[in-house]
Amino acid sequence: IGQREASAFAINDALGKRNLGDAFTVISQSLEHSKSPDSDCMRLTRMMGRYFREVLHAKLLLAGLKVSPRELGAKIKQLGDDAKMQFPHNPLLGIHPFRLQLLAEAAERYGGPELVDIISWLAEFDKLNVSSSLPRRLALETLTMRIIKGHQQTIPTAASRL
Repeated sequence: IGQREASAFAINDALGKRNLGDAFTVISQSLEHSKSPDSDCMRLTRMMGRYFREVLHAKLLLAGLKVSPRELGAKIKQLGDDAKMQFPHNPLLGIHPFRLQLLAEAAERYGGPELVDIISWLAEFDKLNVSSSLPRRLALETLTMRIIKGHQQTIPTAASRL
């Protein structure tokens, strides 16, 4: 497993568990050893966007099948092709059961509307990464805090556009 894959797993794990300290550690370690920190901020942002889209898909599966995260993989296996017919556009139906369970556990920690907001924030942040003069690392850390702390968190005015 390469450094990028390890950092992707670690940031996803921290986000899924809503662990701000671990998330900041991963960001710091990823950018410390980077030859291009700005590019890696954009890479991390895109990885986070993909991750939260998968978490939202897991949330939809949990709600649609009315099961717990631990039961999800077995339920999909039990349904077989019926699951693909019931959820024709859900990309998670073919992934490894352990990964599916991790995504489902993360989905339990985030509300549906919150996930939609997070995905929107990440898309907006990705656009700002290209055009904004804000330091990318500071903006990424602020966004990460906003995601993990949820709607209760007040964001500093300079980064409120995120």
